[in-house]
Amino acid sequence: MSSDSKSLSLDKLELSQLESLNKEKEKELNHEINKLMKFTKSQINLNALCSRQIQFSIERNLQVNPSQHLFNYKQISNQSNAHKFAKKQISSSQIKNEINDLRIEVSKAEKDLKELNDYSLSK
Repeated sequence: MSSDSKSLSLDKLELSQLESLNKEKEKELNHEINKLMKFTKSQINLNALCSRQIQFSIERNLQVNPSQHLFNYKQISNQSNAHKFAKKQISSSQIKNEINDLRIEVSKAEKDLKELNDYSLSK
């Protein structure tokens, strides 16, 4: 056999080994994917179960103690109003910051205009 044919047969052997290794890795990956899919399904089922349990608890609490529900609603409403007020405060402070930034830009522009005017008068 010539060296080219030996090299070719070695390349074929390496290719065959790589293909079998690739198939093994593909099987392992498919197995991992299946495990992850099962886990995801179980998490979805668990989340749905928890959601139903929470809903059941809320409904039971409403039946047992409606005045507590009204108190909770008022608390949530007050928290929401506080959040809206804080949001307004943030937006007003942002507006103030923007106004200050604009004032700085205007003063810089006025300074540049004055320098340009002085320069043109000096010529």
